[in-house]
Order: sequence, then C-alpha cells, then structure tokens
Amino acid sequence: MSHKPGVLWSLYVGLQNLVLYVAMISPSWMTANRITWVRTLLGVPIILAISQGMTWQAFTMYVIAWVMDFLDGVWAKAETRKGIERDQNYGAFLDAFCDKVQLVIMVPFIWGLCGFEGPWYLQVQLAILTVFLVFIEVTLAIVRLQDYLATKRNPDANRAIRSTGWGKIKLNLEVVGLGGIILCYPDLTHWGGYVGLAALLLAIPFGMMSLRQKLFTRKEQ
Repeated sequence: MSHKPGVLWSLYVGLQNLVLYVAMISPSWMTANRITWVRTLLGVPIILAISQGMTWQAFTMYVIAWVMDFLDGVWAKAETRKGIERDQNYGAFLDAFCDKVQLVIMVPFIWGLCGFEGPWYLQVQLAILTVFLVFIEVTLAIVRLQDYLATKRNPDANRAIRSTGWGKIKLNLEVVGLGGIILCYPDLTHWGGYVGLAALLLAIPFGMMSLRQKLFTRKEQ
C-alpha cells in the first residue's frame, strides 16, 4: 500500500524546487558559503536591535538568518548541478560550525547585555541554560573543527563532518528557543519566554547525545 506525501511535505518540496531554480540562475558571486557567512554576521545587528528594544526588528532579522540556513544548502546543491567545483567537506563544516558560532555569540550576549525582567527563577533558569548550551556548542565546535582538519589531512579518515540526527534536532530546538527568548524580550513571563526556555531545556540532552555519538564514532574508527 503506497502512502501519499502529506500537504506540508509537498509544499516543502515545491518550495525547495523553486529556490533551487532561483539558485541555478543566480550570479556566480552568490555562493553557498557566502550566504552562510552573511547569515552568521546577522547575529550582530540582531543583538544591537534587541539592546535598543527593537524586538520585532530583531526577531524579523533572526527569522531571515535561519531562512538563509535553508538557502545555503539549496545553493550548494545548485552549485554541484552547475558543475562548479567546491569543497563539499568545507561547505558542510562551515555550515554547521557557523550555526554554533552564531548561537554561542547570541545566547550569552542577549542574556548578559540586554537584561530581562521576570521572576528570579526564570532568570536563573535562563542563566543556567545559557552556560550549559555555550559549553555544549563550544565543545561540539572544537570536535567538528578537529574532524574537518583530520579529514582534510587524510581523506580516508572518514570523520563525520555533517550534522547527525541528534544534532539537527538540537539545532531546531535551539532555533525555536532563541526565537522565543528574542520575541519575549524583555519580559520572560511572555509566552515566548516559556516556549524559549522549554525548547532550550530540551535541546541540552540532544546536544549531549550528539557529542556522545561523535566521540563514539571516533573510537570505532
């Protein structure tokens, strides 16, 4: 018995094909890696906007940044179809590494420099989650950098450069969590604050499983 794809999946595939067509006809200077760098650097104006109380402007830029995370993958596929030579390992490393850089910069800066209002227990929870998430992301960034350099020196090393299933779940939860924190600023009792804290809390075990999987894979090699 065959299963028909769901409506949401069909819409996603249609959107992906549309973006792929645009990427195929885009100018040569617009590359996947440059899109990755631009969306990473968007973290700076996002932080500045939040510090000035421009919540919706910050949230809009945040959504644009993570839409660009979808775009750089499609652009990479288009470059391959157009026969453009590119280091796929570097592209995969840069994409995942920049995810971590953006989160490591934005989470503590938003918490530490912008300041939040609300009950002390919510502020303590945000502080603890920030410390844990920064530790996990910095550790994963170091591991990913080591894996990329090892693969670059020895292509047969076969280190995992791309994100794993656990890592992708973690990233999606972090994206939702940080989006909620940005949207609720400066009041953590806003519904966005509760959604953000819950998502960031759920991201921690998936981050630990992602790190464990990467280290376990190393031992097997």
